[in-house]
Amino acid sequence: MNPTDYFLLGSGITAILFVVFWVYKKGEVQKKEEYFKTLELENFEIKTENQLQKHEIQILETEKIQREEKLFDKLEKLEYSRIALESEKNRMIRVQEEEAFEKEEKKYKQWVEHENNVIFKIKNICKNLEFNFDVFDNTNLPLYFDMQLKPDCMVEFLGQYIVFDAKKSKNPKTYIAEQVKNTAKKYSESEVFEKIYSTIFFVMPDSEITQLKQTIFQDSGYTFLVISEKSLVSVFYFLKKISQYENLENFNPQERENLVNLIATYDTHISYQNAVNFVLAKQSFDINNIKNHLPVEFISDVKLLQNKTKKKIINQAEVLKYAGNKNLQKKEISNIINPQSVISFDIMKNSENLYKKI
Repeated sequence: MNPTDYFLLGSGITAILFVVFWVYKKGEVQKKEEYFKTLELENFEIKTENQLQKHEIQILETEKIQREEKLFDKLEKLEYSRIALESEKNRMIRVQEEEAFEKEEKKYKQWVEHENNVIFKIKNICKNLEFNFDVFDNTNLPLYFDMQLKPDCMVEFLGQYIVFDAKKSKNPKTYIAEQVKNTAKKYSESEVFEKIYSTIFFVMPDSEITQLKQTIFQDSGYTFLVISEKSLVSVFYFLKKISQYENLENFNPQERENLVNLIATYDTHISYQNAVNFVLAKQSFDINNIKNHLPVEFISDVKLLQNKTKKKIINQAEVLKYAGNKNLQKKEISNIINPQSVISFDIMKNSENLYKKI
């Protein structure tokens, strides 16, 4: 082979190699392009996925913020509710405390009023000349008396002192039992126990006495009597009688005779008064029998009028007023006997004679 052949052969081989190389390079470029396209597609998908995830994250964050806001609102409302509840609770406590204070204050005022009424009534009774007892209260005790005892009220009686204590409680049963025990201990252990009369009176309102099954108690040699204000006059009446009987042996013969004459005169007067009342009552029945002999229509008219007539009721307050004041009785009787009217003396005299005949 000549050199030309070698040159052509080399040129052909070079051309072939170039073509092969070019094809190879082109394939590599296509592969790279396809790879880049694949990367771009994957990158796009990743970006799309990232955007979706970012969007979901934004949604989640938004929902989280909304939940946090709602939760904050609920917590805020809950705190407001707690504060309002606490405030209402404190208000209710204050109201209850005020009501309890007012109740205790009212109870104390009622007790003080009851105590003052009892002391006032006892003092008024003792001022009455019919009784005339020396009376002391917790602000005015005998000089030698134990000032720590402080009884509500005391009355001097036969060289000793009868104690009157005003008592008031919403639970009288347990209260009185406790007061009996404490009072008995207080007076029995005091230095002036021999000056305290063995009977002690507890003065209570009627409404509380009705709750007691027992009104007489014994403790440490003392007798405790639970009484009402209405019973005070009767108690002092009997105390006065007892003091009179106690001093009966000191009466001289003339005083004894005068006392016997007084009792006999009272007995005679009461018997005569009863007889007069009986005769008048008997005459009223006789008059009623006369009425029954009237014509039937008259009797019917009388009954009809009686049914329409308001029944007469004795005024209890007026009876008590006259029963407790003999001077007032005398004055009213004097006004009846000597009225300021136009009734003549002859009519009065005839009425008196008629009364004597009855």
